Amino acid sequence: MKAQSEFLKECIVVFIIAVFAAALYSYTLGFGFVWDDDHLIVNNPYIKNAEYIPAYFVTDMWRLSASPRQSLYYRPFYMALFSLEYAVWGLNAKMFHLINILFLTLASLLLYSFIRDISGSRTASLLSALLFISHSVTAQAVSWISAITEFMVLIFLLSAFIMFKKAMDAVSEKKRIILYAGSVSMFAFALLSKESAIFFIPLLMWYGYCVISKFNLKTLFKNIKDYTPYVLVLFLYAWTRNFVFGPLGWVCVRDPAGLPLPTTLLMTFKSIPFYVKSMIFPLGIEIQALKIPVVPPLDFAGAASVAALALFLIWYVLKYGTSRKDEVFFLGWAAIAFVPILLTATLMGSRFLVFPIVGILAFLSLFFTRLTFKMPPVRKVLCYTAFAIVLVLCAFSSYRSTLCLKDDRALLKMMVSNHPEDADVHYNIGYLYSKDDNLKPAISEYKEVLRIDPTHKRARFNLAHAYYSLGDMDKSAAEFKELLRQDASMPYVHQALAVICDKKGHREEAIKEVKEELSLNPPDYPKMLEFLAYLYEKGGQGNESTKIARLAMRRCAVRVSR
Repeated sequence: MKAQSEFLKECIVVFIIAVFAAALYSYTLGFGFVWDDDHLIVNNPYIKNAEYIPAYFVTDMWRLSASPRQSLYYRPFYMALFSLEYAVWGLNAKMFHLINILFLTLASLLLYSFIRDISGSRTASLLSALLFISHSVTAQAVSWISAITEFMVLIFLLSAFIMFKKAMDAVSEKKRIILYAGSVSMFAFALLSKESAIFFIPLLMWYGYCVISKFNLKTLFKNIKDYTPYVLVLFLYAWTRNFVFGPLGWVCVRDPAGLPLPTTLLMTFKSIPFYVKSMIFPLGIEIQALKIPVVPPLDFAGAASVAALALFLIWYVLKYGTSRKDEVFFLGWAAIAFVPILLTATLMGSRFLVFPIVGILAFLSLFFTRLTFKMPPVRKVLCYTAFAIVLVLCAFSSYRSTLCLKDDRALLKMMVSNHPEDADVHYNIGYLYSKDDNLKPAISEYKEVLRIDPTHKRARFNLAHAYYSLGDMDKSAAEFKELLRQDASMPYVHQALAVICDKKGHREEAIKEVKEELSLNPPDYPKMLEFLAYLYEKGGQGNESTKIARLAMRRCAVRVSR
């Protein structure tokens, strides 16, 4: 009867977690593809053909995207997941978002199981899982398709932890070997999902020190052999990265070119308060790539959060020391898992905190349940009512803050409100307006880009085209000429000026611009020759026109034969 009762309770907990996750994030099923989704999924030919799957394992993620560029992101399982999803339901955004919700649910269930195994408290484990689901950090990861990698690595690493613990507790040697092999495999899968999984080994050793060895270093070193297979997998992973990226390819940095050390340290220092605030006070999300020399201003609310956290930890250590090994373990988890965040100083992404908040939320839940355990019933009810209110507020905050991920325009508006001096954000908003032929607001955004960064070539080029589309040839020509003043070798600018000169009746100037464009030898060389032939014919120079037209035909024939 007791076993049946325990099983029923566990089923109820699973039901609560699954329903809470589904109910809280069902609204994301109406979201579309945003930001990196366009490059990695919508316009990415490499996920639309199974023949490319082997390539995922021998090159970096961004080289196999719709916008190929160099990076140090090695995530073959992440790309394979997108390839599988596309093969099953194509570009159905609703199904992609559904998978994100299912991954969140699975991660939450594993989190519950993991905390329950360590603490033995069903209540604390359930509270941790519910807080995790409603946290705005989690909300960003589940609402944005491309952020699913955060759940992937968490699922694999929690599975590795659970299997490791069960292997240590197993009586049968056969069962122990199977579980141990499963744990090592899960660690390998996590590494193939995201680079930050390398921090699993220090987390595992911290677990051995706090929970298994009970703060006894001698016992920990006696059991060091238990961690050897994980180290071997890590070395194999490092060798693979070295093969893919070259020397030091295993280093988990975002910018292969590197940044000046003082700038990196300053950005890291200023980003820590923001991240701490995001973990403790989940009142919004952030997704922003900060451009050098743009450095985030000091977050005073974040600085206050850091100070409050430091005071609380000092009080906790003085009062309890290491008497509560599970709570100490999860505090260490948060600290260790926070280290990879410091390696992404040029990014400000709330979703990066999915792994470290596990430690924070587990600690808070364990501390809360132990604090209320011996309380009188009335006080206990009041405390749990307060917890329920906090949970609802977190869920509402997550809902409000993730509405910006509904589409690209909403996301960019959020980003520009947070970082009004980021030229690239204004450029992307202008580009979206241009795509919709909404040219006046597009021009306004491009002008804002050029105010912030007068050398922004793409913004000036698009601004000139917008003026041309509105029929303002003088302003269009002025912007194109300014672009040539900044970069005389930029292709297609002379071509655009030639068209403008032709429309204004300045044939000789148009011919001059076409010849300048031809000297740059752009890909559409025959097309420019045809335009030149047209200009000669228009000016009554039939012989020149015929000669150029024949040359254009020969060039076309050469291109076709190639």
